[in-house]
Amino acid sequence: AGLLHQYGDETVQSWLNGNWDELIYLCLIDNIGIWHHLEKVRIVHILENWQELKVALFHHAPSMVEEYNQHKKQYESYHEFFDLISDDDIRRTSTWQEVEQQHNQWLQSNKHLSRTVSDLYHRGYLGIDAEADIPQVAVKTYFLGTALDIAHDSSSWLFYLLRESDDKWRCKWVSEFDGEQSTFVRTPVRFEAAYALRNHHKPDVWIKFIEAFLVPQDVFGVFTDRMFENHLYRWISRMTDILSGVEPELPDEEIPLSARPWFRALVTQTQVEVRL
Repeated sequence: AGLLHQYGDETVQSWLNGNWDELIYLCLIDNIGIWHHLEKVRIVHILENWQELKVALFHHAPSMVEEYNQHKKQYESYHEFFDLISDDDIRRTSTWQEVEQQHNQWLQSNKHLSRTVSDLYHRGYLGIDAEADIPQVAVKTYFLGTALDIAHDSSSWLFYLLRESDDKWRCKWVSEFDGEQSTFVRTPVRFEAAYALRNHHKPDVWIKFIEAFLVPQDVFGVFTDRMFENHLYRWISRMTDILSGVEPELPDEEIPLSARPWFRALVTQTQVEVRL
């Protein structure tokens, strides 16, 4: 852009056209320090899933093939963390569709939701018997949250899940610096309950958020990645501003399904079942 701005002639334009793919690669690896292990692995992920770009890059920059192959070996060890999973992929899983179907049938059959909300959403339905149940219960919590505007009782269940859910869910994490794998504890059900409630700016919701935030961390394990805590802090700050009658400093945020690891796990599990 600087060359074009400064010179703007056909020679520069021709040179850029001839080196465009190599420039793209250089942009990808620019400012990637030697310790940022996963950034290099991500480059491989992009190129392995974009063959046209990969072919063009190596045609214009054959000297980079050896470096790429070195990073590819690392990618093969960690590719599961970079699978491209969309929201639609999640919605197509059998677990999601089963829960959604139950929820929709419940909606259609109940005209007065505040009175009949317990017909589907009850302690047994929202209970967790094993760690493997947690992603499914998180989906149920998500759909319970969609009925919050029309079902008063759903807020009571969300409050219960926010405070009492035993949803310690372990998942793998890879260091950005050295590629070391670790296992962290996340709290998917509590996250989904809070996410559903985040825009209901009422004093009782604010109180429940504060109570949830103050739950001792060791209840959920010392290896929490603090995803829940960090978002909850943001939602509390925003709600505090709104209830205080001032313009919120922080905007609302829509978090894609694919950004929630427990929903991504539904797709991963489906892939495993298909291979078996």
